[in-house]
Order: sequence, then structure tokens, then C-alpha cells
Amino acid sequence: MSRILVIDDAPAARLTVQFMLEDCGHKVFLAGGGIEGLEQFAAHKVDLVITDILMPDLTGVEVINKIHEENEGFPILGITGGGDRSLSGDVLNEAHRVASSILKKPFLQEELMDSVNKLLVK
Repeated sequence: MSRILVIDDAPAARLTVQFMLEDCGHKVFLAGGGIEGLEQFAAHKVDLVITDILMPDLTGVEVINKIHEENEGFPILGITGGGDRSLSGDVLNEAHRVASSILKKPFLQEELMDSVNKLLVK
């Protein structure tokens, strides 16, 4: 069992990922945005962070960069709608550069767990 922090401003997405992870035996911490996510990261020793890329307070790229400032190489899975017109190509390209892996929404539990398992064994 791993400890995983899920950061997503969309409650339905956040709870869906939580259910998928808990169904596979993981302990999950939740945050509704980037600022809260960084607070949760500081408060809990987690093995992996899953963060949405496009959020209103801090983008997922900003969250990833802040975590990596003091935790270089920490595994982070970025999740994104990808086709969202408000998500510029620059932000998505930067997300691919800084995240350990990117998963496009919607995804199946098997796809999520495959990505999670790959990042946890590194």
C-alpha cells in the first residue's frame, strides 16, 4: 500500500481517482487545488503525487516545480483533459517536461494503476 496525494480542482475527478486508488489498496490524501496540495504534501509523507495540470490557483506545472525544488526526482503523475482549449500547447508541453508521466482524462482504472505502478517502482 502506498500513500498518494491527489490534487484536482474538480470534485468528481478527485473522488473518482480516490475511489480507483483505494480500490487497489492505496491510502489517499485529497486536495482541491495547488495551494492546498502543497500544504497536504508538507503535512503527509506520500510516495506519489497525482495532480491535475489546469487549476485556478496554481497550475499543475507550478505545483510540480515547487515540489521538485526540495524533492528532486519525486514521482508526480500529471492528469489532464488534454483537449481542453483553455490548456495552451505551451502549458501541456511544460507539463510533459516536468511531470514523471502524463495521463489524459478520461482514463480507466487499469490505465491509472499502470501509470501509478510504473512510477512507484522507480
